[in-house]
Amino acid sequence: MIILVVMLGLAASMALLFRWAFRVLPQERWQFLAVIPALSALSGQWQGRNFTFYGFFIASAYAVALLLMLVLAGALSIPVGAMLVICGLILAIGIAASRWIAGWVEKKKNTFTVGGASFVCLVAAPWIVAAYSRITTAGPESPLPVIPIMAALAVAYCFGEGLGRLACISFGCCYGRPLTECPPLIRGLFSRRAFVFAGKTKKIAYERSLDGVAVVPIQAITASVNIGAGWLSLWLFLCGHFTGALLVAISVSQAWRIISEGLRADFRGNLAVWPGTFSSYQVMAALSLGYALLLPFLFPPPQSLALDLAQGLKSVWSAGIVIFIEGVWLLVFFYQGLSRVTASTLAFYVRRDKI
Repeated sequence: MIILVVMLGLAASMALLFRWAFRVLPQERWQFLAVIPALSALSGQWQGRNFTFYGFFIASAYAVALLLMLVLAGALSIPVGAMLVICGLILAIGIAASRWIAGWVEKKKNTFTVGGASFVCLVAAPWIVAAYSRITTAGPESPLPVIPIMAALAVAYCFGEGLGRLACISFGCCYGRPLTECPPLIRGLFSRRAFVFAGKTKKIAYERSLDGVAVVPIQAITASVNIGAGWLSLWLFLCGHFTGALLVAISVSQAWRIISEGLRADFRGNLAVWPGTFSSYQVMAALSLGYALLLPFLFPPPQSLALDLAQGLKSVWSAGIVIFIEGVWLLVFFYQGLSRVTASTLAFYVRRDKI
């Protein structure tokens, strides 16, 4: 019964969130969350540091993915302390890789990539789990189950990827092609569901001058595909089909990343295997897909493993876990939410009518 409640609750909450987000986030007012005065000028105005809704949604996506990962690991009776260390290492690698790979591929210092980060994390994660298990256990008789943990990680990734796309809508990045450049079938499918971004500080405006233009809502499609894949793989996971959950989550998310590149109009980097055909991110997605198919052979899954979702929910109900997740949220928000490509000017004055 608890599994049914969780699955229905997730489906309903994601549907309501996306219904709101797809309607309002392309608007200009949903790019900046806060501005902090940083430097006072002689004119009485202040230079501001902009914090974006991009950072808010990305941080929230990380927090939700981390929470889901810990719940699923707790349902497998994996010690919370072990998962905190493993998740901390994976998150650290992912946060660093998101900027490093974007700089390497796109030749830009102040941008981030989810695709590159997910590729690096997928490659590193099973070896981190295996290494931690070898270091902390007395022998091979009680190793951590790599495939179930990877399945939990893949489920969490799909939900995090889906929620993270709301950040792209808010900032106007990862945008789709103008409908006028698309085949008739695509124009017909999205003529009433196209995104029209407003605001000169959104990336779609300053990079391609496509503000006010109807474009393919690729961020919304990607969010929906990933949440759908996460929902299905979560159901498989809770039914004990760990290998199936892992392969569904990675196969759908990475196959869609390969396909969706053809509907995007943002700059995807100059490094391509065959110019004009496959981007570097598509190559990473294809490698991720092949790598995931090899994991069950590299790390044979256990024959049977007890799973208790109620125990998993109880395992995260502690002050330490809540503080850890909040810390991750703050770290990601201040790292990725501080805009480095926009600036602002503030002026303060006294309201004489209120004195």
